Amino acid sequence: MPYFLLLISSLSRVISHPANLTPVGAISIYATQKYGFKKSILITICALVISDIFLGFGFYTPSVYIGFIAYIVFQKFFKKFKLSPIYSAICGSTFFFLITNFSVFLGPWYEHTFNGLIKCFALALPFYRNMIIGDIGFLAVIFGLEYLVNKITRRKIWLTNLRPTSLMKKY
Repeated sequence: MPYFLLLISSLSRVISHPANLTPVGAISIYATQKYGFKKSILITICALVISDIFLGFGFYTPSVYIGFIAYIVFQKFFKKFKLSPIYSAICGSTFFFLITNFSVFLGPWYEHTFNGLIKCFALALPFYRNMIIGDIGFLAVIFGLEYLVNKITRRKIWLTNLRPTSLMKKY
């Protein structure tokens, strides 16, 4: 399963998609929930590196990596208090928005003034919207699929337990 998450996470960044509407944040949260802190960092970083081999590494790449690691940190923190992973998605999206756009602001694209900072963040709001929608939506899909798979698996086990001959009427 971790390899599948790695594959989906990597491919989702490479294939055509609306800006920032990928399951990477949701997969990072899910991996933290299921596999723990260290494995989730490994899955996330590997997915980012693999996809960046095709996308290219840029001035802001370190902030993207830090932004996605933040999802893992938030999930580890919120998991201790038994809070919904949605909190991790919202906090992760917000932190990602702040750190990556501040990194973009520090690059050559905007004036290094307060007005330049405001312009940078204002122009990035559609990306932030997509990030939150994607994170919450993909989180619902991932956990929903896990629930369905577990339900089907338990149902099959229950049905196979009904088949022993001890339950059948003997003639």
